[in-house]
Amino acid sequence: YTLSLHDALPIWFCAGVFAHMLICRMTGTPKYMAKGLFSGFLLVLGLILWQISQKSINLAVIYFVGTLWLAYLMFFINLLNSITLKMLDFLAKNGGELDSYGFKAIFGGDSGISSRIEAIKRNNFLKEENGQLKITERGKILVYSIRFFRKIIGITEAG
Repeated sequence: YTLSLHDALPIWFCAGVFAHMLICRMTGTPKYMAKGLFSGFLLVLGLILWQISQKSINLAVIYFVGTLWLAYLMFFINLLNSITLKMLDFLAKNGGELDSYGFKAIFGGDSGISSRIEAIKRNNFLKEENGQLKITERGKILVYSIRFFRKIIGITEAG
């Protein structure tokens, strides 16, 4: 049985994600973006060399694997840098509640942060009771899911 180029796309992509997670898990939090770009470069290079060995180059497969890799990296980097996730993670670590003024003092009181807090409340991740911002059960589920995923891939800190 020989693997068709079409069937190779998910196999190559999944192998790349697994290798990237393994590299990140073994080397720690620093330089995730550089590791991701380098892993993607090696993934696409390996795919091209494999296609050459099969004597059939399919540019669509190379393009899709590269594009999927960049989409994966966008998701991955968002896990590291999302201000919403940082806010929810901070609240979860600090007993799940903080008054609005203290929260704004920590994250800045500009309109961007205020609008982000309103968006988080609209999506039922936070609620405000008696001037206190409290993380909801839905927010806790999101934070703990993200923490679990971060732990798997070796991200030791939010942000």
